Amino acid sequence: MIKGPGNDVWVIDHHHTLAALDYSPYHSTAVTLHLVCDYSNLTSVAAFWKLMVERRAVYNYGRPSGEPNRLPAEISTTALPVFLYFNKTGSTFLDDPWRSLAGFIRKIKSVWSKEDRYFMRPEP
Repeated sequence: MIKGPGNDVWVIDHHHTLAALDYSPYHSTAVTLHLVCDYSNLTSVAAFWKLMVERRAVYNYGRPSGEPNRLPAEISTTALPVFLYFNKTGSTFLDDPWRSLAGFIRKIKSVWSKEDRYFMRPEP
């Protein structure tokens, strides 16, 4: 998490885990948050977002609705959700199949093949 102006807390990672807990019946589960950066000394939310964008600490890109094959374009930080929810009534998460694929591929154990210049799964 990052602490912003007014001591507001901004989740920067593992937000899918929090969303899964929101969807689950485990509403009394304790969650530990780790402070990564403290920007509470900034005087405005605009200064906070400017710094977050400069340091690439926020993914402020998106695609137009219904156009999953368009390249992501930068969006205003005001278009980002200010709270997270993922439950039976709705969700602040958007379905981005390309980001899902990238996340899945990142978790596959692989070895780098210098000769062929592509990733290969290791031999069992």
